[in-house]
Amino acid sequence: MTVQIEVRPEGRTKNTQENYSINVEAAIHRAFANKEVWDRSDYIGASEIAGCPLKIYYDKTEPTDFKGNGKTERGHAIEVALIQLLKQGGMDIRYHAGHINHQKEFRHPDYPVAVHPDGIVYQRSKPFAVLEVKSVGSEYFRKITEPLHSWVVQTRFNAYMAGLPKALLVVVNASDLEDVKWWEFEAMSEVEAKGYLEKAKKIMAAIELGAEPFAEPSEERCKWCEHKTKCANVWIPDKE
Repeated sequence: MTVQIEVRPEGRTKNTQENYSINVEAAIHRAFANKEVWDRSDYIGASEIAGCPLKIYYDKTEPTDFKGNGKTERGHAIEVALIQLLKQGGMDIRYHAGHINHQKEFRHPDYPVAVHPDGIVYQRSKPFAVLEVKSVGSEYFRKITEPLHSWVVQTRFNAYMAGLPKALLVVVNASDLEDVKWWEFEAMSEVEAKGYLEKAKKIMAAIELGAEPFAEPSEERCKWCEHKTKCANVWIPDKE
């Protein structure tokens, strides 16, 4: 698949930066106003599926207002704004985040799993891939050479659930919405997805029984986890 990711209007020069920034800010404000709020109390979502089982357990049994690094809400709005810019650049994206009546939900008939891709990419008027968008700060963006494992799992699992062959992951520099990195993946196979479906089933069963599942600590999982102060298996950096 050939995907052109170009967010700069044709013929744009530096002297249009001020107007462009204003347009981006306006898009972000609109995204806040149209933010999706999904009730995940009875299912495991794609953004959770690669996570620590104990964290998911606590998230659902002891929900908090924790916002990770404090930029989660703005990050979601920036991602919605980027989708609008990608559409302006020529990508055919439908059922996208930012409009709850348009974003698609895919529920598994036999497992407590539901996903909501950021968008569906069409090619020649046919659905071809799911789209997942992530926004990060400038410093972290410069360091990224490969996407986080959880991002890849989420994107590929979304494609499996949507019944589409491809998964497109786009990471944007949140400071300007101009610098992007992207990866295209195959959807998860039935065999690979089955492992995550069974994981979701076990976690929801543990919630019903009130029995804490085992933790699966890692640097990526534990860094922003709001439950690490009560976790006996939190990831500890190697002192060497």
